[in-house]
Amino acid sequence: MNREERLSFFADASHDGQSPRLWGIYPQRQEGLYMQRAKTRSGRLSPAQLRALAEISRRFTPEYPLHLTTRQDIEFHGVRIEDIRAVQKKIKTAGLSCIGACGDSVRNITLCPGAGICPESGDIAPVADAVREALEALPFIQNLPRKFKISFSACEKACAAPFVNDLAFVLHSDGTYSLLGAGSIGSPPRTGMVLSSRLLGIEVVAAATAAARLFYRLGDRKKRHAARLRHARERLGDEAFLEQFHDEFRHALKVSAIARPIVLPDRNGFSQVTRLRIPHGDLLPDHAAKLADAVEQAQGEFRIDLEHGVWLVTKRAVQLPVELQRMENLPSVISCPGSSLCSRGMTGCRNIAQAVSEKVKVPEGICVKISGCPNNCSHAAVADIGLIGRVKSLNGARTECYRLVAGGGSGRTADLAVPLAPAVPNDRAADAIAWLLGEYQAAGTGISFGRYIRQESDRLTEALANLLHSNNLPLRSPSVRR
Repeated sequence: MNREERLSFFADASHDGQSPRLWGIYPQRQEGLYMQRAKTRSGRLSPAQLRALAEISRRFTPEYPLHLTTRQDIEFHGVRIEDIRAVQKKIKTAGLSCIGACGDSVRNITLCPGAGICPESGDIAPVADAVREALEALPFIQNLPRKFKISFSACEKACAAPFVNDLAFVLHSDGTYSLLGAGSIGSPPRTGMVLSSRLLGIEVVAAATAAARLFYRLGDRKKRHAARLRHARERLGDEAFLEQFHDEFRHALKVSAIARPIVLPDRNGFSQVTRLRIPHGDLLPDHAAKLADAVEQAQGEFRIDLEHGVWLVTKRAVQLPVELQRMENLPSVISCPGSSLCSRGMTGCRNIAQAVSEKVKVPEGICVKISGCPNNCSHAAVADIGLIGRVKSLNGARTECYRLVAGGGSGRTADLAVPLAPAVPNDRAADAIAWLLGEYQAAGTGISFGRYIRQESDRLTEALANLLHSNNLPLRSPSVRR
């Protein structure tokens, strides 16, 4: 299609005159190709659904894998414009939705994958569903000032990154919730604030409705770069922002439907959990189909996590094909597609992620997150170790570089990652990470990695600057694979 035909397609009545982004469509860097995003419900898929998604990928995007996002979405890359309607129809037939997957609306509501499985957690998926249904019924919900992200954590470990969402619910053991809001990872990132330390289960829908109404009313529609809920908080100040939220909340309590009761901790007969890490979040359709068969035989379901992983939650032991067994022991290295596909990407993240996976011994419990631009889609700004892509002039040449940050709270706490280096060249990023991990291991202090980084940040920043300037990386480090 030429440009005029593309414009005609996106103005077609089948999309009700809405922005294509509300239907989960983004243009790729490659001319004439698009990304189609589909939302999952709380990150959960049945074997039949995953099998259907694999078939869509085989038929319409055979040169690209399925991509699992850090918000539990599924993306199809390489969709031709003439195939978009057919892809959307098949996604709907599979029981998933594209509406609100992108654009200025409520995005996919995330839920930690261990809900109802991990000790002391509750399966609060029905509560997340009640919030989604209530917000989708609001007449203005597809005309918000900017995107609006919500997460649910099913226990106090807060695995669904509540501090970097517009609104987040964290379940306590007594059935109440902490309510947090006005956080985001965009440039510059800012973690959220506590809106209520004790929210009753029957108040959850009202709280979500109040936050959405507040955002619709206060969001800046003239400056998109300053139009998130956290920007309204910054303009008002925390005290005034909190007062306005509670005004909306009191009103919503009078008119909102009561949320469904929480389902108490129950494994639903599931006795087995197998966790896989999907490199770069990219799952080949043949692998997806084999996973669907294996989980179906083991009588289970899939739960996508927020770090390019999949939990296989089953009633019987799952028998994985040999080529998929290796995914059980991969290091935790997360990357967005970067400049290979995204029109906003500044750097090629996947090559760096591959280099880190192959060259660096990333310890269990530490996650490396790599973003190709300051939008931080991989959550690099709150990572244990984060790389944030940029382009900088070095020795007179435009060079792909990364800001190196470390010691973040992964969105579970209010801790942003600490800046350690402003511009690590592409070809030295893996070495810098190996050096940093080596320093931590050599210290042998027994304290957490995040606490070590915060205590030693000045020394580490100076040492790393000297090493980069003198070109003394790579070093002999216990964190470098040999």
